[in-house]
Amino acid sequence: MACAGDAISRLSGVCQLADCASHRGCEGVRTYHARFGHADDPAWVGRQVAWLGRHLGVEGRPGERTRIWPIVQLSDWGEPVPAKQVAEVIGQGTLPPATGVTAFAWGSLANDRDKVERLGRAYRSLRP
Repeated sequence: MACAGDAISRLSGVCQLADCASHRGCEGVRTYHARFGHADDPAWVGRQVAWLGRHLGVEGRPGERTRIWPIVQLSDWGEPVPAKQVAEVIGQGTLPPATGVTAFAWGSLANDRDKVERLGRAYRSLRP
């Protein structure tokens, strides 16, 4: 992928988010609140999504080339994520400018029936 920026970035294939946003259709930022030291603050997810939108100039409008679909942490990876946080984490991950959300990681979630049920309710509540 060709990216704007300096020669090292172009040669290594590494580029800044803003430089690459126009080349990709979706930014799947990893907003693992518990893993990154914010286990008691699910709203951290929404703040990261808002920052990314401002940084990339994405508003979440229909037809925008770049979309933000955060990957949110629901699995117990590092710090545990309590089942009671599932709806809030999904909700924070879908705040504008996000237009979608993905939960991390199904393998460990599949055995936690409470989280799976809450995840299903949270996703169903997003229907237009």
